[in-house]
Amino acid sequence: MRWARGKRDHLFKPRERAAHLLRMAEIMERRKPEILDLLVREAGSPRAMAEPLQFRLCMEHFADMAERVVAGHEPIRAIPPVVGHKVGQGVVMEEAVGVASLITAFNFPFHLSLMKLGPSLGAGCTVVLKPSELTPLVGLILGEIADEAGLPPGVLNIVTGDAEAGTELSSHPAVDVVSFTGLGGSAS
Repeated sequence: MRWARGKRDHLFKPRERAAHLLRMAEIMERRKPEILDLLVREAGSPRAMAEPLQFRLCMEHFADMAERVVAGHEPIRAIPPVVGHKVGQGVVMEEAVGVASLITAFNFPFHLSLMKLGPSLGAGCTVVLKPSELTPLVGLILGEIADEAGLPPGVLNIVTGDAEAGTELSSHPAVDVVSFTGLGGSAS
């Protein structure tokens, strides 16, 4: 399961993925007051911390991921020959891992989500984002933003729930990679 356009054999190219990420970043900037208010109300962030640490820093990282996807992405490249030999060492083939399960904690929910989403979506993975049950609205607003940015249906999926949902997302055989940040117990 990767960014497919209709048939699974025609994947979105890096520039197309980067364009979607940049549209998401533009929408997040436009919705910044709403997102900051949500971070204060839902996550309990002091307003003075919300903008520089919980919004601005991760937005810069998210935009950087989009630029990296465009700037240096060569899905197949030759490994240079060993010094003194004329024979190459093979090739590196980069492709999406598949389904990425991203599980975030309640503290810095927007920041943690974007730090995981940028690289995963940029790489071409299909993503299942599970925010903490203590801060689910941050995940849901990211789903809205993805829809507004035109991400194909099914590329970014938001799942809310408790630790049981996180256990399922970290052990399901259809999940290819898991990124987890959180605490044990009910805050995971």
